[in-house]
Amino acid sequence: MRVAIDAYPMTGRPTGMGQYVARLVQGLGERGEVEEIGCYLHSWRRPEVRLSLPDKARLKHWRLPGGLVRCPLFNGALSALAGRWDICQETNYRPVPLRARARVTVVYDLIFEVMPESFPPDSVKRFRRDLSESLGRSDKVVAISQATRRDLLERYPMEAEKVEVIYPAVVPREPMPPKRHVDSVREKFGLNEGYILYLGTVESRKNLASLVRAVSLVLERSGRGLQLVLAGKRGYGAQLVEREIEKTGISGRALLLDYVGETEKDALLAGASVFVYPSLYEGFGIPALEAMASGVPVIVSRSSSLPEAAGDCALSVDPHDEVSMAEAIIRLLEDASLRAKMIECGRNRVRHFSTGEMAASFAKLYRSLL
Repeated sequence: MRVAIDAYPMTGRPTGMGQYVARLVQGLGERGEVEEIGCYLHSWRRPEVRLSLPDKARLKHWRLPGGLVRCPLFNGALSALAGRWDICQETNYRPVPLRARARVTVVYDLIFEVMPESFPPDSVKRFRRDLSESLGRSDKVVAISQATRRDLLERYPMEAEKVEVIYPAVVPREPMPPKRHVDSVREKFGLNEGYILYLGTVESRKNLASLVRAVSLVLERSGRGLQLVLAGKRGYGAQLVEREIEKTGISGRALLLDYVGETEKDALLAGASVFVYPSLYEGFGIPALEAMASGVPVIVSRSSSLPEAAGDCALSVDPHDEVSMAEAIIRLLEDASLRAKMIECGRNRVRHFSTGEMAASFAKLYRSLL
């Protein structure tokens, strides 16, 4: 089986989409029935791919403006050059100009439909167009959660026969990073031992202003040197979080870090006392599961896919109720028995989301199309 994949989400500073695609490529590389993986990039400049590729994978860069990918004339020429593949796996709602026996697209979320205010208007219009076109040319559609599937079919009920759910993979954090590395990262960023952590894009839909208000309530009660750490690249509406930090008066206890690489992320997770993911909408919520894999007790908002992803292994709260969020944080900081229970439960849960399981599900789907 020869599989071609749009590898663009793996470039630059990969977020959840990039990790999803990278783990799919890695998992397919371990499947005996997959003979070759073509990782295609279509861009004028060659983007940097920071995530590793298995031996079976070959990076193929087509240097051309993005608009030409939609041109039928160029599509035909590029398809002839690329040869014929068994499966074309679209990962970014963009057309991949090659010949394939079947096409599959991945839908991560419907944020631009459910919360259009989270994006600039032009982006919403583009996302809607790209998704609609991608669904139309695909033989199968993979949603990364049941919540995403429901949202998709509310808007595209005619695609019901096409849509299947395949959960993302979560990489186990074992062995844990050595203490000297954790201490080094803490020293680099000026962190005390044991902090409240959020990892992910800093944007409005992540509901971080509510988390800031909740932590301000925790700090009013606790005399300890607690800190809030928000680590991730700035997204749409990030300035609202910065304003809330100033407004609540916790600037000295809140650190806004930029995007962190994998080694620093591992250290930040290992050093955290509590991980909070208060997002209003998620396609799945990989960072919450990564925290579980690192042995950190987790709090998630009771919204979209997060209860589905976390199960009973995280405390769930109303994302609009800062008091309940603060109480959940305090419980995990002060109740040693509850902490131990959540940590054990979380470590067991992430084993259900392995790279092998994810790749096996995709391989089964591919075989059904050939």
